[in-house]
Amino acid sequence: MLTPIGGGKVIFPRKYHIDYKNPDRSYVEGVDEESLLCRVFLRLPDGYQKGGVSSQGKAIPDLEEFADDDLECAKNPCLAAPDNNRSTPSGTLLCEQVSRYGDTNNFTATWMSVLRSSPSKPPALIGKGYLEISSAVCKEPEFLQLRREYEVLLQQSGATDFMSIQNPDVAARILDIYRRAIGFRNMWYTACLLRVNKIKYIEGTDSNWRQVLVDTLAVMLPAYTREGTYGSAMIRVRTTQGIVERSVTFVKMTYDAGLGRAKTVEEVLAEPYFTKQLNWLSRHVNASGLIEIIPVHRINSQTAKSQFDNDLALGVGGIDAKGVRKDSKLMKTYLGSQFYNNPFSNYLNDGALLYTDVGVRLAKIRKGAGKGNMLLSNIHGMRKPQGRVGLINPAGGEYAAI
Repeated sequence: MLTPIGGGKVIFPRKYHIDYKNPDRSYVEGVDEESLLCRVFLRLPDGYQKGGVSSQGKAIPDLEEFADDDLECAKNPCLAAPDNNRSTPSGTLLCEQVSRYGDTNNFTATWMSVLRSSPSKPPALIGKGYLEISSAVCKEPEFLQLRREYEVLLQQSGATDFMSIQNPDVAARILDIYRRAIGFRNMWYTACLLRVNKIKYIEGTDSNWRQVLVDTLAVMLPAYTREGTYGSAMIRVRTTQGIVERSVTFVKMTYDAGLGRAKTVEEVLAEPYFTKQLNWLSRHVNASGLIEIIPVHRINSQTAKSQFDNDLALGVGGIDAKGVRKDSKLMKTYLGSQFYNNPFSNYLNDGALLYTDVGVRLAKIRKGAGKGNMLLSNIHGMRKPQGRVGLINPAGGEYAAI
């Protein structure tokens, strides 16, 4: 009997078993993140043909293509190795919608994606994470008019957000506004890995907490700034009741286009904005609370921007010409439902972003000024959203918000 495990599974292939007479009996054998040996069979959804291309232009997974070790000619390889594991990875596969056969170590997956094809490619990043979706403020007259229409429609319907709209005609009009308005926003996408196992604490009773925080950040931020990826930190105050939600703030290493390089940590911590963050944090620090600092590893997405733009533009609840519902996978994975089809929110500042278990595929810049730097190729959510980013706890669950 098949039992869903409640999400996806990362596999480090050690051997492919390809049955040419009966492809359904083909499987990949390898170890998972805990180094447990397992077998995974690919069971594509109805209507998909192995090795083809989906309606979204994505390569449809095929175990035989993954097994092709001729890296010069293979279309979609994921190299197996006898000692492949998380510590010394070769190829890396993400298996989605995984189910288990009884109490065995045999599994099925409805989809598989290559996170790393071979040892010559950048290692995959795996852990708790999210996709930061942001943009500059848009002041285009048509965009502002669409915002007014959106707000009037919600008010007249008595709804607070898209998901609480009862009238299907109003919902359709909101979705239309969303799809028109989202095109005005030049979105930026950044994969963010929350390294909650590296969390640091400062007692609220420490009168020198500002300097301790600066010293902590001076070490933490550069540690995750390498090869074109950037270190940052989420800072917040926690009491016995939970996270003081208004205290949550982020300090980020960034690229300075004028200087043609990443800012140094000394430059970031000397900026007036950081001083404002310290002053804001001081409003919430008290003797009964802890200051928590969580490292966040950020990877920018120039190569994936078009793909993410197209996905986000779908919104939630739309129907295509064939009568098939098309939802944005990014929206349903990384945004709270109260922000569905809302193109006017500042998702980061409004607390809209959600985290889950993610697998991140990296791409290396091959030439030019950025040669050798890493960019986000794709991000895969392995499970349903697990909570709001600002509330994550060290166990991967969610603290209460106060």
